[in-house]
Amino acid sequence: MKTKLSVKSCGVRLVALVCWLMLLQGPVAYAAPASGEFVATQPCDLYQSKRKGTNPGGLRTKVAERYPIIEVLSEEGVATWVRVKTGIAPQPDRWVAAQCGELLNVELRPARNAQAPAGASCQLANQFDANVLAVSWQPAFCEVRGGDKQECITLSQARFDASHFTLHGLWPNRQSCGRRYGYCGAVKEKPSSFCAYPALTIEPELRQALGIVMPSASAGTCLQRHEWWKHGTCSGLSENDYFSLSLALVKQVNQSAFVSDFIAPNIGQRVTRDAFEKAFNQSFGRNTYRRVALQCSQGLLTELQIALPQTLEQASQLTDLLQVGSVPTNGSGSCGASFVIDAAPQ
Repeated sequence: MKTKLSVKSCGVRLVALVCWLMLLQGPVAYAAPASGEFVATQPCDLYQSKRKGTNPGGLRTKVAERYPIIEVLSEEGVATWVRVKTGIAPQPDRWVAAQCGELLNVELRPARNAQAPAGASCQLANQFDANVLAVSWQPAFCEVRGGDKQECITLSQARFDASHFTLHGLWPNRQSCGRRYGYCGAVKEKPSSFCAYPALTIEPELRQALGIVMPSASAGTCLQRHEWWKHGTCSGLSENDYFSLSLALVKQVNQSAFVSDFIAPNIGQRVTRDAFEKAFNQSFGRNTYRRVALQCSQGLLTELQIALPQTLEQASQLTDLLQVGSVPTNGSGSCGASFVIDAAPQ
């Protein structure tokens, strides 16, 4: 029987043994060498062996302490365990549950001779089995990692993206490929910069609308090119249809009571995850928050990654899509029990 593993299902109130058993029974996990930092947000055990539950010396993370990352173990593209350097002899390299902190500036380095799972077609269009709608909170993105980007330099409280979610992307996903599903067109790997991708031929009216909801597109930093060549080419849609569908879905998020009645009044404030999830449910339906991975960095909400079914159409209603059964989730994300909805500069 397949067991879904999420951050909440391995919360700190559950004994570690339950989490290990779920890992053994859960979907295929992929470990990859990685660099970056793990910043602890709660005290958690640092295991020499996560499967056996061994923790020589009883080591635990210290809140706000930073640990260099060695390796990341993920399931369905979501980090579940992180191997870090503790600097404590004689066993300095330890595993910690990803839910116990934030992963910053992570870069995965596939192991030598690593291959996709048998039978996976990870660069062929129309091979996806689900979708993810990723919408960003631009003020936090700019504060955490986009300060030198033109769209962040010009960000102000009067602009649309200061009070609405922006489009990161619509990602067709193939569960057997994890995050490796992509680049289904002529481009097969990420170039040196987003603007090094081939230019797109988006209709002028659509390009203008995209520039509002995806600030990078109007600022000339070319996120739209990356999203098309990595993700859109796998969708089986044309460039115009792909971005039209993406904009239609983001529009439904931004026009919801969730944004007007919860997000807007709380800009610049700290909110709890429970309050956030309750507000999302009230707008989109019972238990729909389970489809949303809340991503945070430095205690700020940066993105919602919303799990959607395989079949999407221009007229699809988000409330209906979130009720479709058997859609793989992305976990619950990296946000803790509370986080800040960042405000744009005045």
